[in-house]
Amino acid sequence: MLDNYEYNDENIRLLVDSHYQNYINLFFNHINYYNKIEIYRKRFPDVDGYEKSYFHLITKEYKPSDCDCMSPFVICNHPFSYNPLIDEKMPRELCPIRITATNCLPNYFNRDLKIWTKVLSKQGLKKRILCFDDKNDYMIILEERKNGDIYFVTGYPIEYSSRKRRLIKEYENFKKQNHTQIKTESIPR
Repeated sequence: MLDNYEYNDENIRLLVDSHYQNYINLFFNHINYYNKIEIYRKRFPDVDGYEKSYFHLITKEYKPSDCDCMSPFVICNHPFSYNPLIDEKMPRELCPIRITATNCLPNYFNRDLKIWTKVLSKQGLKKRILCFDDKNDYMIILEERKNGDIYFVTGYPIEYSSRKRRLIKEYENFKKQNHTQIKTESIPR
């Protein structure tokens, strides 16, 4: 594994490749469940030989100014020359913090997660399921479709303690109002 300080143009593709294994362990090697309903992933479109969902995990919204990464452990040399999502309608850029954060994906759904739901539209069309691992400061977002199917949407590290506190408070408020047990699990294929 490369040291965090070696993120640069020459090795960014190697890092993307090496961390793809974490994504594969989560979705290819295991069947993941939310309340006994299988969690699906969006397999298409394909981006440079990877599922686009993986690229969503390792990128952030593109900002044409200097890098705003707050981590003291990663020196960000943005933008990288290898950046397949930069030309999209809503461009995204590779982020070393998000690439490294994929290390917490294996066995994610077997952990003691704080899980709650949130409706994002007034029509109730988008129901998000938030799965927060407060020990590793990582959030995975799922979506429940109208037909009851559950899909993986994205995941990202929680970089600020104030954001973590807000998420825990949101979870506690949800728990007070809803007394149902929400559970995830992951079993090998």
